[in-house]
Amino acid sequence: MNLGSDIVRKIGVTFRELDELNRCLHEQPDGAVGGPLHIITDDGNVKDDDILFCFRNLEDNTSYSVVVRLVAREMLRLLSLLTAPQRFMWYWAREIEEIGQDPVAWACQVEDGELKDAIIAGDEWDTVVVSGEGVIFPGMKALRAKQEEKS
Repeated sequence: MNLGSDIVRKIGVTFRELDELNRCLHEQPDGAVGGPLHIITDDGNVKDDDILFCFRNLEDNTSYSVVVRLVAREMLRLLSLLTAPQRFMWYWAREIEEIGQDPVAWACQVEDGELKDAIIAGDEWDTVVVSGEGVIFPGMKALRAKQEEKS
């Protein structure tokens, strides 16, 4: 079995499942702006601490409907299977597709080499600091420029 293609397939399936669950979450009256996962789905906070925060918040807050709670739990489970840079690529997938690129391919690239290093280090790009620990993700303008350089 080709390990590379297996990883691409798994990330692709996870991205699609997350998209479906995210649509379902946002269709619910108490999930219209992401509900208990707002900081992830609508704000792009995708670090491990953000996932844990949402999980704890979901468990502590019983005001959400059963559907929202079930969908949110499954989304958190799937998000925990991805690394923070891969989650970032999922969050920005629509924008990545708009520039004619494949977010799943980018998610695979971030785990191996230059793009991951640039995401973590900032690499003199336009950057957005993503909570705590000084983790820095490049803005979409920088992601586009970097990817266009490779083309």
